[in-house]
Amino acid sequence: MRIFFVRHGQSENNALWARTQSRQGRMADPVITDLGRRQLTYTAQFLDFCLTGDISATNDPSCCTMESGVVYLFCSLMERSVQSAEIIAERLNLPLMADLDIHENGGIYNHHPETEEPLGESGKTRAYYECNYPDLILPKEMNDMGWWNRPFEKREDSTLRAQRVLQTLHERHGHSGDTIILVSHGGFYNYFLSAVLGVARPEHVWFELFNGAVTLIQYEDDSANIMYCNRYNFIPSDLVS
Repeated sequence: MRIFFVRHGQSENNALWARTQSRQGRMADPVITDLGRRQLTYTAQFLDFCLTGDISATNDPSCCTMESGVVYLFCSLMERSVQSAEIIAERLNLPLMADLDIHENGGIYNHHPETEEPLGESGKTRAYYECNYPDLILPKEMNDMGWWNRPFEKREDSTLRAQRVLQTLHERHGHSGDTIILVSHGGFYNYFLSAVLGVARPEHVWFELFNGAVTLIQYEDDSANIMYCNRYNFIPSDLVS
């Protein structure tokens, strides 16, 4: 099994922070920017080559077709992830499946205008996705009340969620030649990579993952080989964020 962990393209919140270094005006569930779409066009092209490229032409052992197995493409239900993954799905001609567990830390939330306390919001409904993203395969357990609809997620819950995602991947694909593409988020990436490493999430350490960048983790039996982290050399330098 190998896992390509992909961060979504630049979101409106990412662009806001880059301009102002402030979360004033932050949205609970932003979409991607035009820059984000352009980034993901290059990411999709890179992944296409990684799945179909000739290793003898690249000398890159990560860019080759697995001997057996199926390619699966998952995104979170945050809209920036869905929009990013759609670009990959179209390029790779893959079905796109939403996963309730690979969302960004905290869930869908905004801040109280006076106390700055993070307050959970509902998130988009099944009907919204069926109308706006008709090709997205939604989880059966998703209801019509908004997919999040709960308080702000705590740090310890993010840790358990990342461990759960990794365990599920092992149970379903661990002893196969399957390729898993997770289109997710920079904060959750830190918890997921900590789960892969088998360590507690370091409090004062940040694993960087740029918009549209890719980390590749390959499993042989129960051993993880981290082939590369935060790879973004396939994105033109003027589009990196």
